[in-house]
Amino acid sequence: MRWPGRVPAGRVDPTSVLSGVDLLPTLLAAAHVPPPAGYESDGVNLLPAFRGEAFPRAKPIFWEWRGNHAKEANWPELAVREGDWGLLMTENGRRVELYDVIKDRAQQDNRAAAQPERVAALIRDLRAWKATLPPTKPQTGGAAAPSRPPRKKGATAAKKTTTPTNRPAPDRAATFARWDTNHDGVLSREEYRDGLSNSANAANRFRNFDRNGDGRLSREEFVTPAAK
Repeated sequence: MRWPGRVPAGRVDPTSVLSGVDLLPTLLAAAHVPPPAGYESDGVNLLPAFRGEAFPRAKPIFWEWRGNHAKEANWPELAVREGDWGLLMTENGRRVELYDVIKDRAQQDNRAAAQPERVAALIRDLRAWKATLPPTKPQTGGAAAPSRPPRKKGATAAKKTTTPTNRPAPDRAATFARWDTNHDGVLSREEYRDGLSNSANAANRFRNFDRNGDGRLSREEFVTPAAK
């Protein structure tokens, strides 16, 4: 950053915690422009840090991941960092991990089991933040089927040449191999949805296969789904 007379030259700041949500409140403060009435930012004013002052961050940083989960590293759907601690979790809360991101930058030592009170507090804050977000746009089904033309008087419907009893069973093993685009042996929600010719109600259909509720479909879960 270069701002002569305002930002100390040649200084390295290894401690201040910054995020993209801090840009707007920082630029408003730099320009001496008040925020819009009623506006409350997730970010904070970074000018003290830029001036070289101690900058203990007053607000946590939250994330929601709405991308695909094709890679193992993409599993978290929600995350929060407060102080030195970062918490990652799935939307359903079945997988939660907690790391001291200063002492354990590679995030190898999951401290969730050893810090249940901290985990509970961070999840509570994360859920409260998530509730303030605009709702996710619901998925829409495919194009509506064309309306059937009126039957002419005296016409009879043609007999069907196939029935459910004579249709071949789907080759789920071949389908699994085809949909597993990253070849990691499991289907993510996105891989499952993208493989469907009609993605309407894909989330519910995925859950019907996902017997252990881990957000991924093993080959066994997909090829031999639970009987209804």
